[in-house]
Amino acid sequence: MAIPATPTNFLVQQGNLQVSLTFNNVALATSYPIWRSLDNVTFTQIAAPMVNSYIDTNVTRLEERRVG
Repeated sequence: MAIPATPTNFLVQQGNLQVSLTFNNVALATSYPIWRSLDNVTFTQIAAPMVNSYIDTNVTRLEERRVG
C-alpha cells in the first residue's frame, strides 16, 4: 500500500484561545494526525481528524503545530 503524501496549502488562524488548521485533502489519506510541541523537540499527538481541518480549543499560549 502506498504512503499518502504530506498535506499542502496550510492555513492557520488563531484567536480567542483557539487555533484553526485547514489544508488540502490528500489522496489515500484516512486521517490527518495533528501533533503539538512546546519545545519543537518533543511532540504529542492531539488529534487525528478524518477531514482536512481541525480546531484546537485547548490553547493556552502560542505552540507549534505539525500535521503528518
